[in-house]
Amino acid sequence: MPINADVASIAEALMLVCFGASWPFSVIKALRVKKVTGKSPIFLCLILLGYLAGMVSKVFRWDDPRSHWLLLLYIYNFSIVGFDTILYFRYRKNG
Repeated sequence: MPINADVASIAEALMLVCFGASWPFSVIKALRVKKVTGKSPIFLCLILLGYLAGMVSKVFRWDDPRSHWLLLLYIYNFSIVGFDTILYFRYRKNG
């Protein structure tokens, strides 16, 4: 495997880990205050679409072992943002 592909996978994983560490704060805040002011459903849906595209990319590159663990990171992020999106629609009337 070329070193450039390894560096690219590490950079992609770092991006996913950073985003994955950030999204739970948004979910926790929504659960705690039961308000979603400042959140945009269009933004959340675009993020979900981006993570879905990343997952499809990893499935089509399944022969590359790096895709396996990167797919798990995409699934984790998609799940957290999906839950945040559900909370948006649940609490949007609260302000």
